[in-house]
Amino acid sequence: MTPSGPWVAEFADHSCALMRNFEQGDHSAMLELRQFLPGRLFEITAASPTLERRDRKLRTAVLPDDETEAPRTYRRVDGDDNWEGFIYTDTIDRNGESPPVPGSPQAIARDAAITGVSIQNGFSSDIVFETGPLDEAMRIMRHCTDDLVSAWGLDPQQQRNLSRQVDLGSKVSWFRQFLQISQRIEREYGIDNLKLLLLVDEDGNVTRCRATNLPDDVAAENAACEHVLKSADLQPALDANGHAVASYYLLWGYVVS
Repeated sequence: MTPSGPWVAEFADHSCALMRNFEQGDHSAMLELRQFLPGRLFEITAASPTLERRDRKLRTAVLPDDETEAPRTYRRVDGDDNWEGFIYTDTIDRNGESPPVPGSPQAIARDAAITGVSIQNGFSSDIVFETGPLDEAMRIMRHCTDDLVSAWGLDPQQQRNLSRQVDLGSKVSWFRQFLQISQRIEREYGIDNLKLLLLVDEDGNVTRCRATNLPDDVAAENAACEHVLKSADLQPALDANGHAVASYYLLWGYVVS
């Protein structure tokens, strides 16, 4: 599918998104890339009002050089006017490669080399979104995520140059209980894997918690956040000189990153 319009950016209070419409013949579809914090991990939405969604095992790829693979998590999504599709979590980097620092020459080169996004088994016809290079789109995304970091009271430049990011560490008894709590929340709200965005101070204490995939009215006030704020004991981030500094962390209901 080829673009039917430009990328549209959304600078929201708690996330950043780029959306674009595509078409081919009588069919149309939408691709959205959303982030809740800086990095190379995206919540990607592919949806269409004209292609019927299928229940087969979804496979995706970032073109031109990735083989399709099952995304780490995905769920169905339905919208107004017969829109239906999927939301999945993935990077835009090559499979198996360590993600480059956002905005680095390596990341910019990778973004510029991208030609599209492939969705297989998800709809009545497979989709290739012919996005073209994403270097300019990712520049806009970095501007938005830098604004998020600044709103958290952190320095975006310092965060890009950390010598160590926040780490789960070895004291994980609290994490086992978090998994139990997250499973209950996932069943209650019908989500795939609970994701918590944490702000962590220089002592490794969680000072703020917000779920990225729960409704707004419970995103910051839920049992998982209550537990993490009270019990989590993380290794703090280190700046370029090796000094402990406040930073952020994404905690998953089945894996951490």
